Amino acid sequence: MKKFNNNLVIQSNDLVEARFTTHMTEQEQKTLMFIISETKKSDVDLYLNNQNKIIEISAIDFANIMKTSTSRIYEDASALSGSLTGKKFKVQFIGKDGSKAFDEISLISRMKYEAGQLTIQINSSALVYLIELKERFTVFRLENILRLGSSYAIKIYQLLKQYETLSTRTISIDELREILAIEYTYKLYSDFKRKVLEISKKHINLHTDIQIEYEEVKLGRKVHKIIFHIKSKINQEQQAKLAFELYIKNLSNNNQLKYLWEQTKPEYRWERFDKEFNIWMDKNVFYYEANSCDQLQYFEQGTLFYKND
Repeated sequence: MKKFNNNLVIQSNDLVEARFTTHMTEQEQKTLMFIISETKKSDVDLYLNNQNKIIEISAIDFANIMKTSTSRIYEDASALSGSLTGKKFKVQFIGKDGSKAFDEISLISRMKYEAGQLTIQINSSALVYLIELKERFTVFRLENILRLGSSYAIKIYQLLKQYETLSTRTISIDELREILAIEYTYKLYSDFKRKVLEISKKHINLHTDIQIEYEEVKLGRKVHKIIFHIKSKINQEQQAKLAFELYIKNLSNNNQLKYLWEQTKPEYRWERFDKEFNIWMDKNVFYYEANSCDQLQYFEQGTLFYKND
C-alpha cells in the first residue's frame, strides 16, 4: 500500500539474526515489519520506564497492507492475533562472563479489534530490539517487504540486506534452517533448494532493492554452506535520500526541521527540503555519484549509516 511503502524499517541486527521459536508466516512477518516501521528512537523512553508501546491502524489500511479484503479483516486480524501474541524470538549472545547466553522475548502482548480499528501492544522488553540504540542496525523501506510473496524470502532478504555493504554473506545450511524455524522441513537439500533458496532468490531479485546470487559449498558430497552474493539495485542518490530520511527520523520530536518534514506531503518533500538535503550531503558524504550503485562513502566512523562490522 502506497501510504506505508516509504516507511523506514530500522531494526537491531540482533533482531535480524534472531531465531523465532516457531515459523512465521508471510502475513505475520509483514505485520512485524509494519510494527517496526512505526517505532521511533524516542520509544526508548517507553523501554526505560517499562511501558508498552501502542500502535493503532484502521482496518482499511491494515487490509491494504496485508492485501486482503476489508470484509475479512475481523477473521484475518483474529487469526493473526492468535498466532502473533504467542510468538517469541530468541536472541543469542555472549554474556558478561564470556559464556553463551540468550534472551527469549514475546513481541506482542495484546491485539484488539473494535469498530474498524486495530490496536497492537508491543511488549516493552522487545522495544530495545526494534529501535536503533546501537551502531549495529539494518534499515530498508517497508515496500521491499510488502511486495514479497514468500515468508522465507522476507527473512532471507533481511539477513542479506544486513550484509549489503560487504557484498557477500556465508551461512551454513543448518544455521539458515534454524533462523527460518524449519529445522525439520524439507529434509532433502534438493527440496530445500527448490522451495526456500530458489523461490527466495526469485522474489528478492524481482521485488526488492538488492540483487542476489548464491553458490553452494560442499563438505564431502553434502552441501554444507551457502555463499550469497549481494548487489544493491538503488543508486547513490536513492541511498543518500534514505540516509537523510533516517537522519530526520532520529531528530528530537521538538525539532523544527522534523516537524516541517512530517507536515509536508511525501511527494513535495524533496523539492521543499532540497537545501537542507544538500547541506547534509556536504557535511556527511565523502564521494557522490548519483547514478552509481556503489555504496556511499562517509567522512567518519560516527556518521549515520557508517558500517562498523
